[in-house]
Amino acid sequence: MKLTELRNLILNSENYEEELTRDILTIIVETRIEGERANSLSNQALNRNVAGQSNPYKYQPDIQKLIPKFNSGETDISLYLVIFERYMKRFNINQSDWVSHLMGYLPADIVQVLAREPEEQAENYEHIKKLLLKRFKLSPEVFRQKFVHHQKKAEGTWRDFLFEAQNYLEEWLKGMEVDDFEALKDLMIADQMKKRVSGEVQEHFADEWTMIKSSSLLADMLDNYEMVRKPKKKPFEKWYRTEKPHPPIINKQSNKTGNTSRLNHTRKEHREEKNSRSRLPDMFERRRALKCFECNEPGHLRPQCPRLAKQRSEKVEPVNHVKERDINPFLDPYVKPGLVNGIEIEFLRDSGSTIDLVSRRYVKPEFYCGENIWVKQPLDEHYISLPLAIVEISGEFGKVRTRAAVFADSLDQGRYILGNRTAALIEEKKTGELTGFEPINAVQTR
Repeated sequence: MKLTELRNLILNSENYEEELTRDILTIIVETRIEGERANSLSNQALNRNVAGQSNPYKYQPDIQKLIPKFNSGETDISLYLVIFERYMKRFNINQSDWVSHLMGYLPADIVQVLAREPEEQAENYEHIKKLLLKRFKLSPEVFRQKFVHHQKKAEGTWRDFLFEAQNYLEEWLKGMEVDDFEALKDLMIADQMKKRVSGEVQEHFADEWTMIKSSSLLADMLDNYEMVRKPKKKPFEKWYRTEKPHPPIINKQSNKTGNTSRLNHTRKEHREEKNSRSRLPDMFERRRALKCFECNEPGHLRPQCPRLAKQRSEKVEPVNHVKERDINPFLDPYVKPGLVNGIEIEFLRDSGSTIDLVSRRYVKPEFYCGENIWVKQPLDEHYISLPLAIVEISGEFGKVRTRAAVFADSLDQGRYILGNRTAALIEEKKTGELTGFEPINAVQTR
């Protein structure tokens, strides 16, 4: 039967429904399409797996750049191995080749130690991992000390500090086998108890001291120790007796003459003992009087010798005009009179200073800007934070409104340090009137 005849029979049938036939045909077509799509995806996944197994070293160059070298002095071996295993799994490298990759990141001395292992164990990653953990794994006490005394690095961030502190704490708790809140609370109490125990007791329990995590067990151990040691403690014995001797015991059955002679003998011994005690200070060397090796005068030592103090004061030259009153006449050509906020003061031009410096007594509270600046002196490695204030200075150059760093009144030398910023403002306003100011000293600011 031809297709046209079959089609005519279907169309002329009494049970033929066009909508039903169309729906059935649509379902058949969609089912076939979904089946073909599923087969295609399955074939693609199979091809990817086969390609990955046939080429496991596809991303090897990237691994060399991502994993850093192991440093036994700075890196925790357990954390390093965790990172190494994650990269090995991420790049789909067979575990049988992990040891070969790991050898490339270890120092030469460690590789030589691992090379002495039997050949059948040399490629076993789990065996090599146990050896590394056994050799380089830090004890729980070391992690505790790192956690307690850890400090943020100057070049690091607080996020780095958080990660390092968390790692130290987790390794400490893992080594102490603390896995719940009650065990953690017990460990914290035991740690506080250990801090209040003397060094003698810690030395007595040295073999097990760091691994004690139960506060109850620690309390029992300390109580037992004190109970055993208490009877053995001897009272402090003086090297000579100061109390009076006990009166002699006289036998009532002895005669009167014998009692008198014995009493006289006891009194004689008491007087001799008293005289010997009075002569005891002569047995020791008398304390020498203080004498200076510089001037040979008594009453002081060489560091307090007034002769050296005078010599030091004669050699001192003023370096920073904020801390030292300058009396050098060579600075007079660089000093100009002027006013700061209406108060008379001397101006000292300092080309080594970026910003002006003024004493607090010349600045009113409402003149402060609410900002600070870090000031560094040439002979000090540390920076000093000084507040900024708005000041109005006037002199031969006219009147200028500028900002200056404010220092304490105790450092006031009666001069206003004129820095480069204000000098530039003055020169812009009236050029040539400050050409007499030359560089004197350096107050570096940033």
